[in-house]
Amino acid sequence: NYAPGCKINDSDQSGFAAALALAEASDVVIFFGGIDQSIQSEGHDRRSIALPDIQMTLLQQLEKVVRAP
Repeated sequence: NYAPGCKINDSDQSGFAAALALAEASDVVIFFGGIDQSIQSEGHDRRSIALPDIQMTLLQQLEKVVRAP
């Protein structure tokens, strides 16, 4: 099963609930995150290698679900 959770670099958290519910019902959770050319490209460098804030927020919430007893 798959739930997008969030876009690459956006503030919309409306997909979090579906991703968290799916994670809670799953034995294994795989998070795919990253960037695209809107964030970094030739001549458009980033100052940090951290994931975009929206992805970090989702990842932190997924961690809480996965670690819950």
